[in-house]
Amino acid sequence: MQTINTTRTTDAAPEDDLVDEIVEAFGAMRARGMRGIQGLHRGSMSVGHLQVLIRLRVGGSLPVSRLAETLGISAAGATGMVGRMEERGLVERVRDVDDRRVVLVRLTAKGDSVLEEIGNRGRASLRRVLARLDGSELRQLRNGLVAFQRAARELAEGEAGADEADDATAGPTAKRGRDGAAEPCDRAAGARGSEAPDVAEDPE
Repeated sequence: MQTINTTRTTDAAPEDDLVDEIVEAFGAMRARGMRGIQGLHRGSMSVGHLQVLIRLRVGGSLPVSRLAETLGISAAGATGMVGRMEERGLVERVRDVDDRRVVLVRLTAKGDSVLEEIGNRGRASLRRVLARLDGSELRQLRNGLVAFQRAARELAEGEAGADEADDATAGPTAKRGRDGAAEPCDRAAGARGSEAPDVAEDPE
């Protein structure tokens, strides 16, 4: 298990070292959070299932192929996972109203309630941790998070501006795909109609 260096860093420490320590701390917190999530339903909710629910809540209904891309798994693996989640009532498959050939995976009310329960428990756990900090530490943490959010927003805005510039120079023969990347018009036009049928099973 990775050990995080908790030694207080002096003002003279290189910024790169500070960044490394912060990245490691974020990684450790994420790992603890994922272990906690797995325990919420006593092993019945895998991390993969949770990722599917989150992506459907954030991105709306998605084809299985697109869901597989966002999860970094094969289409067969995503199909099997969706099938098992559908049996439990967490998701459902429906036809795209704009193209009946395309099957979309949609979050159900039960799946949404599971996410809400996990979120509530996560916030309660976070409050218990924050309760152990004094007022000065809380203010420092708040100020750091505000600065972090500002930097993240500025970076996102800069990347969005670069994407718009790329679109302007790409010309009329390119258009945006589902993941925001520029793609040829003929590929984009055929993408929705090339959705593979949901027949494969997850090899896991």
